Amino acid sequence: MHAMSHHLYPNSYHDLECVLFEPFFNWIPMDKNFLQKYVSWIISPVIYGFIFPKTGFFRYIGSIVNNYKLHWDDLIPFTMPLLMYTFGSVGIIETVIRWLTIIFVSSVIHGTISVNGGHHHNKVFHDGDELKSLDFGVYQLAATFDRFEFQKNSFAVLTTFGQHIGHHMFPTLDHALLPQLNDIIYDTCKEFEADLVMYPWYKLFIGQFIQLTRTDINKI
Repeated sequence: MHAMSHHLYPNSYHDLECVLFEPFFNWIPMDKNFLQKYVSWIISPVIYGFIFPKTGFFRYIGSIVNNYKLHWDDLIPFTMPLLMYTFGSVGIIETVIRWLTIIFVSSVIHGTISVNGGHHHNKVFHDGDELKSLDFGVYQLAATFDRFEFQKNSFAVLTTFGQHIGHHMFPTLDHALLPQLNDIIYDTCKEFEADLVMYPWYKLFIGQFIQLTRTDINKI
């Protein structure tokens, strides 16, 4: 799903990672009412917090309703509360509450990093905006910005969706190899007169909230 929608059609109506957040977040430039524009700012942490629980819920419920096949590794998430209860000093209810709190907080962190990681700045291409070219690479560059801070350290890259432009250009490569292709990417961008845009992380963070309020398309 990720490869076939997000990597082929980033920031379009075909990108599930863009549209699955609706109606809470609407990054597509269109007419929006006050609630759509600004309430999303307030509820963002709550929505982020339910990314992990929702994913797990639909996976396990889907196995019952739609006969999805579960595997042994689907039980891994439940090893944490089991160990907490076995070696901890609190009851099962308190254990479950603490476990769910851990999941919620980690989901908030993941959502904050991923949603603000480079795809939803207000200058990034979203469905309806004008494109310089329908070339696949130019489209990927238009729909993806990167951050200065998360380029060189491999741990930071892997934990913050760093080197995201390189990842979209070469999605099947190990991230450890992407720095070796930087010169090729830069030269190719010059050849096609395409912009490889990088911002500080806080500008991408702010730009994502501005994008939620954007109603007019970006023109070339």
